Amino acid sequence: MYNVVIVDDEQTVREGIRTLLTWEDMGFTIVAESSDGEEGLNTVLCIQPDVVLVDVRMPGMSGIELIAEARKRGYKGYFLILSGYSDFQYAKSAISLGVKGYLLKPIDEDELYEYFSDIRGELDQERKEKEKEELIINEKKKNREKARHNIIYNLLMKQEPIEVIEKEIEKYELDYNYKKFHVIVLSNDRFYADALYKEKIRLILYGLYSCEYLVLADKVAIIIKGDNLQKDIKQLVENNKRIMERYEEEFFIAIGQEVICLKDICYSYEGAQYLNEQKFLFRKRNPVSMESLSEKIEVKENTDFTGLSDRIEIGDLIGIEVMIHTMLDKCRYNLIKESIIKVMVINNAILLINHFKDRYMDQTKELIDIESFTDEVNRTESLEELEEIAAEYSKTVSEKLGNSGADSIVKRMGVFIQKNYSKDLKLEAIAKMFGYNSAYLGKIYKKATEESFNTTLDKVRIANAKKLLMNTDLKVYQVSEKVGYYNIDYFYSKFKKYVGLTPKEFKKNKMK
Repeated sequence: MYNVVIVDDEQTVREGIRTLLTWEDMGFTIVAESSDGEEGLNTVLCIQPDVVLVDVRMPGMSGIELIAEARKRGYKGYFLILSGYSDFQYAKSAISLGVKGYLLKPIDEDELYEYFSDIRGELDQERKEKEKEELIINEKKKNREKARHNIIYNLLMKQEPIEVIEKEIEKYELDYNYKKFHVIVLSNDRFYADALYKEKIRLILYGLYSCEYLVLADKVAIIIKGDNLQKDIKQLVENNKRIMERYEEEFFIAIGQEVICLKDICYSYEGAQYLNEQKFLFRKRNPVSMESLSEKIEVKENTDFTGLSDRIEIGDLIGIEVMIHTMLDKCRYNLIKESIIKVMVINNAILLINHFKDRYMDQTKELIDIESFTDEVNRTESLEELEEIAAEYSKTVSEKLGNSGADSIVKRMGVFIQKNYSKDLKLEAIAKMFGYNSAYLGKIYKKATEESFNTTLDKVRIANAKKLLMNTDLKVYQVSEKVGYYNIDYFYSKFKKYVGLTPKEFKKNKMK
């Protein structure tokens, strides 16, 4: 239906026009009437009808003035003038204002019908042309949007030669005239879990500066153009907070390295995608960038299994946390895969049980069930969660062994010597594990035991050497190595000092 407004100061004329034609059969509906020019102008500008029937002479604003002002304000619909005989010449001047025609009062039904039939035909034609134009515009938009998607995809995946991509950019007048680019990959574990993912994408992209984006299978790739990276990262972080508040979830933000030309955008995407695949390592450090990985911390501390087992055995609970953090942080900065890290942690737990089983048989019976520990490890979603579980497990093992931090430092040192006398023990290394200065620790130990650390170590070694000489067929040099002396002459001198006999003499006497 097309809309019609009647503007005439005579009510009988307005009512007559309503009844002259079967308006709806002709495709029209009278939507409003006005009794004077000013009211009529406001109605026309507000409703924007397709056709206006307007009287020439009315109180206040005339019909000609109404038409002129409406045209001035952008109204493009049809006007039909209603006029008496005395106004005929005056009405003809309105033709210059784009009036469709004029009707003399009293209005002839056939003439009115003829005018509206012509107007209906013109309106139908205009509508068809407008729809055709809209189809063309929409098709162009679709083609441009499709081309935009293809260009982004080809830049990211390097599917087409750069010369082909550049021609497409020029053809569709897209703006890639920048000197630097970064690719950011956004991912969410529940990306397509519900119908709200489009809303989440809208929220995460809100307020970004000059960028292009493409929704891929399980992520969003963004090409940041120019110098807006830091502003956009700040905006993404803010947007992520809002998503977390609203949906209790967030996007992981992985930022590729800077590139300076279109053809290298694919490398920035590769970097961002690689980081995205390592979200287990960096989930709690969101966002993460390739540049941040160049700031690696050199890990100098011993991070092997032996170092961890030593700290567990001496009850160094803080040292356990530091050791596990160092081990897993090293995995992070070497970009070790999630599955490999979890297997390593589980294997270390098994090794710990086996390592202590023989020497702490009673205590290890009650250690944590490995199956339960494995399930906990596999459920972790970040390296930080895994670190917490691994540290808690290791500290529990230490406490079960009875060497927890509640014991005195001297007792812990004594236990450590008893369990590790066969190793190349040095006070300096033990002091480092306990977090003490070696000279100070030596004084504490001597004051409590009335002998030096080295004396205790020698006594423990010689006592165990005596057992081996009495109960095994090992050669003297083999016994020497078993108890931690790798110089046979030094072993002889120490043995004679504490036993009064050489190792051979001692063994010979015991065999009698």
